[in-house]
Amino acid sequence: MTTGIKTISPLHRKEGIGHDELVAYWQDRHAPGVKTHMRPDRYSITFFDPRDGRAAYDGMAALAFDDAERAKATTGRNMPAEVANDGFGDRIEMPMTRLTVAENVIVAGPGADGGPASAEERGSAYKMTFFVRAADGQDLEQMHRHWLEIHAPNVKSSFVAAGGVRYVVNLAPAGTGGAQPFAGVAELWYRDRDAFKGHAIADDGFNAMTTTSVALSGREVIIVG
Repeated sequence: MTTGIKTISPLHRKEGIGHDELVAYWQDRHAPGVKTHMRPDRYSITFFDPRDGRAAYDGMAALAFDDAERAKATTGRNMPAEVANDGFGDRIEMPMTRLTVAENVIVAGPGADGGPASAEERGSAYKMTFFVRAADGQDLEQMHRHWLEIHAPNVKSSFVAAGGVRYVVNLAPAGTGGAQPFAGVAELWYRDRDAFKGHAIADDGFNAMTTTSVALSGREVIIVG
């Protein structure tokens, strides 16, 4: 049975390239080419608050294909020339980080019917993205189990009531080429910044399993899906 694949790529601009300049080129020039020539089933970009140049990343691409074989045919070394040579690579730091993840949608949307958040709800949301690293010596499989079975339900328990819109946990297992730079990426969409600030959860032991994680606020633009 063929399964899908999702990748997350957090990117930082090259020295001499402004944040707004990268955002405009990414959204107006690069993203349309990815949509047309790579034909992902889902594709979104999260643009982060640059924090006066102190943010670890300017943005993050999330690319998903329902067919892993089709993904391999259009990504990496097989990326179409129209995308590979569009000038975007000249504007970001290399080598770029590319995480292969298993997506777990914990809260699809804010409604009581359980339906997914609309593109408008996601696009207008205040989004928090957490790039999570495992603590030294932490067993990754144990951490992933704790994340899904204990921490995620803890976050979910008061999420919508606090103003949450959507909550996704992307687990990044160790790849065949070695460990990935992050254990996973949590994406949380809130109605606004105050909703995020007001969402408090009790300690469930997850923080003790992590170290030097990166937390960034931003907004999402859905290109496909």
